Amino acid sequence: MRRRRLLGLSLELLLLPLAAAAAVMAGRQRSLDRGPAERVVPRPARGGAGCHGEVIASDPAGTPLGLSSRCPHLGCRVDRVQDGELVCPCHGSRFALDGALRQGPAAEGLQRLSCAPTPDGARLTIRLPG
Repeated sequence: MRRRRLLGLSLELLLLPLAAAAAVMAGRQRSLDRGPAERVVPRPARGGAGCHGEVIASDPAGTPLGLSSRCPHLGCRVDRVQDGELVCPCHGSRFALDGALRQGPAAEGLQRLSCAPTPDGARLTIRLPG
């Protein structure tokens, strides 16, 4: 009986990594099936910007932009427009409305995201990274 139990445990230990790998692959396939996530947000006025959770809609010069709201410094969410700049509340990094770095501690600007106006032109569809 001991030998049978030992063989059973050995087989379980061999199959466990295979089952884990299959579960990971199934999860990846489900995320691929969903496609990239998008957010539809109000289009800001020319020269303005709006913070909408994980995205920022901006229009610094008549061309709408989509930006990630994740600050490249430590990942805090940039959540406000102050004096014509996007401001990170955690450590004070400041960004131009086109996402360019104006003041650190961040070492680079905000990530640009794919962005397109909706057919009515009143909103923007911003594609999330990933």
